[in-house]
Amino acid sequence: SFFRESATGKAIVTLDGDMLAVNAQLCSLFGYSEEELLQIKPRELRHPDDTQRIDTVYQSLLDGGPPVLGVSGKYRKRDGSEFHLLVSFSLVRDSKGHPLYFAAEMQDDSARRKAESALEVKVRESVQLNQELARSNADLERFAFVASHDLQEPLRKIRVFGGRLETALQKSDVSDAGRDYLARMLTSTARMQQLISDLLEFSRPTGPLKLKPVDMGKLAREAAADFDTAVETSGGRIEIGPMPTIQGEASRLRQLICNLVGNALKFHGDEPSVVQISSELVIKTEPAEKPGDEETQSRWWEIRIRDNGIGFDEKDLPRVLEVFGRLHPRHLFSGTGIGLAICRKVAQEHGGDIGATSKPGEGATFIVSLPENGPGTVH
Repeated sequence: SFFRESATGKAIVTLDGDMLAVNAQLCSLFGYSEEELLQIKPRELRHPDDTQRIDTVYQSLLDGGPPVLGVSGKYRKRDGSEFHLLVSFSLVRDSKGHPLYFAAEMQDDSARRKAESALEVKVRESVQLNQELARSNADLERFAFVASHDLQEPLRKIRVFGGRLETALQKSDVSDAGRDYLARMLTSTARMQQLISDLLEFSRPTGPLKLKPVDMGKLAREAAADFDTAVETSGGRIEIGPMPTIQGEASRLRQLICNLVGNALKFHGDEPSVVQISSELVIKTEPAEKPGDEETQSRWWEIRIRDNGIGFDEKDLPRVLEVFGRLHPRHLFSGTGIGLAICRKVAQEHGGDIGATSKPGEGATFIVSLPENGPGTVH
């Protein structure tokens, strides 16, 4: 009863290679009636390419080898179509160890093979896309180099010769309007150079991060030192609290802190600037990926840069983080409007993000959330 009602195809094969018994599922797989299938030798159902390989399996069983499981082979149905079967072979012996007959269990392997073929196609497509992406990144890097040189070189010449002209005109009788025109030209040229530099930095292709332990306290102190002159001139101060060590790329994280500190000092109010850099550990609970799995926890650090400047309405935060996002006229606050967009890019490269809390006239706090152990890690 088990033999005949099994959900997999079963056959009993004599030692001479004839069909002794078959079940209904095997008949269904091949498209033959039971009477027809019993008249066909198993060798006749196999694809010629697999005949020798399967014969070797039978011989290994006769030589005393163990049952052979999950042999994939190509077979032919009654209508001539080919399909794959996953076959397990064993040899049944009598009480004295003499061979009696072979037992074979078969199940359609076409769906698995089709899925494997589809996966292989996807893998090849993925490899091809990665190669195309690598070529595209290489092209972008070459473009960035050419743009950096070819776009900025004319501007450098304008600034150099404009500076010489300015010096020469100081000794000559030139109207105030002429001097104003020259000053505007030099200012615009400097702004254009900064804009090109920031835009190239933002669009620079980034490869895999070179992750190392980064002492964020040391990094924050180094970044703050870049603004010593501006802080002393304005009578402000930069306060740095306890900071963590996280996995990241130091140069990129330093740029993030520098941009945020520079932004905090730039948008100051009437009072001397006070910039506070602090951190806070946040434990995040990640839901189980599937039923039965346990929840996992990950350690994140929030790096906070707080200032007492002019602040902004929080509804404008998306605009502030965009490339060229500006809330104030250029003549009031200099800059290209790319600095905070670069900050967000760096945070996202590290698996985190950036946000802010603020009110007009009450300063702003920018919050950078970063995983302690680098992007894609959970503990």
